[in-house]
Amino acid sequence: IKQHLEPFAFMANVTQSDGAHLDVVLITLGNLFHIFLNSSIDSIVRGGVIKSLEKQWKKADQDYFILALVLNPFIQCKCFHPNSPFRIIGGLWPVFKKSFRRFFDKDPDFACHTSLSEYISDIGRWSYKSMCLDDYQKSTPCENVSFNFYTREHDTGKDNGRNGLVRMALHILNVIPNSAAMVRTFGSLALMNVKSCSQM
Repeated sequence: IKQHLEPFAFMANVTQSDGAHLDVVLITLGNLFHIFLNSSIDSIVRGGVIKSLEKQWKKADQDYFILALVLNPFIQCKCFHPNSPFRIIGGLWPVFKKSFRRFFDKDPDFACHTSLSEYISDIGRWSYKSMCLDDYQKSTPCENVSFNFYTREHDTGKDNGRNGLVRMALHILNVIPNSAAMVRTFGSLALMNVKSCSQM
């Protein structure tokens, strides 16, 4: 029973945290999928879990989850299979362009395309070395490092051009697909109101 339930307990704990951004959620679900590929787990349980995960993934807004991994500068395309279309600009650009249009109601321009291409190719301004990611990671708190990196280091405020990549990353990496933080906030407000009323 522990072998079956422990991964779900871990997943629930991670995905309901304040820092459970889209990239964290997808990595956690991917890890759960990998765990239940283990042939030592009962075949009925294993098949049921994998089938459920695949069903939920089909229903999800996959583009945003994929971009969350790619636009995390500490992950980028390394998590994808070598033959995945999401490791090259030709496969990523349609996904990026579609999502960009949904956020900004316009198409990303050629300069934005160039930035994304350089970013996933690890060259120019967007290379790992040029962005000094090792130094930045050491000097910054773990929580939402990638979002803070884009905000503090690269955002010029423009929605397109070379900064289009940054603005897109800020939108994607700022999404928290759970209500945990909001529930805590409202819970705190309720406690404050109760305390205030009791003192009147």
